[in-house]
Amino acid sequence: MLESIFDEAVRLGLTIGAPRAWPLDAVDRGALQAHLWAQGYFATAPSIPSGLVDRCRDAIALVRRHGAPALAAFVFDAPWELATVLSDHASAAVDGEARLLPSLRAEHRYGEARGSPPERDHPARELDDRGAPESLTLWVALTDATPDNGCIYVVPAPWDPAYGDPRAPSQLLLQAIRAVPARAGAVLGWTSKLLHWDAMADDHAPPRISLAFELQAAYCLPFDEVSYPLGWIPSLDERRALVARQWARDAHAADAERRAEFDRVVDQLLAR
Repeated sequence: MLESIFDEAVRLGLTIGAPRAWPLDAVDRGALQAHLWAQGYFATAPSIPSGLVDRCRDAIALVRRHGAPALAAFVFDAPWELATVLSDHASAAVDGEARLLPSLRAEHRYGEARGSPPERDHPARELDDRGAPESLTLWVALTDATPDNGCIYVVPAPWDPAYGDPRAPSQLLLQAIRAVPARAGAVLGWTSKLLHWDAMADDHAPPRISLAFELQAAYCLPFDEVSYPLGWIPSLDERRALVARQWARDAHAADAERRAEFDRVVDQLLAR
């Protein structure tokens, strides 16, 4: 099995410990910032290099074929290469230096995916008087995300009575809800206060595959014990620790059988 997974990774161009740099089309920082600060979220056209999108998607597919959840894809270089090319999005969002938090998401939703309930990632984190956030999530579509396969839905900040103050009385109007479909390679971002969720997927819709990262403004003390500069590529030991930490936080952490499969694949990939 070890040779098989490595042979497959080599064929797909997936590396571990040999990251490469990727070019990125110029980000319209002004438009991104203005929409995020006013609406609580932004969505770009596809801008991530298609080769990098393919590698990230292939990494998730590979670990799943070998029995592990999508999170195990973070042992490969590709997701960290992706985090690096998001630096312009992140710095525009917080209007300054941004840092990466140890909060990672890799998803492969397919078939009868039931979506997720509406949530705010960290409603207590502050916005300044312009609407600039202390922290945000950057989400990258690795396949087309549509209403049929469970794209992201949001409630824009101006129509959410509780956006600025989660203690405020909330009378949410259904007509305020916005679907945010995204083509593969597009980047979505939202502040930690934004009300958002994944929609249910149709039974026969194509899979919706994505990666997501949490970031914060560098001027804040780390919200999650530690933060990292954008462009940081973790060592193999650091990758093991990060994915294990994320697993422990997820709801399925108590699933011993899935944990065993997760550990098996991660150990195989990092046994170099």
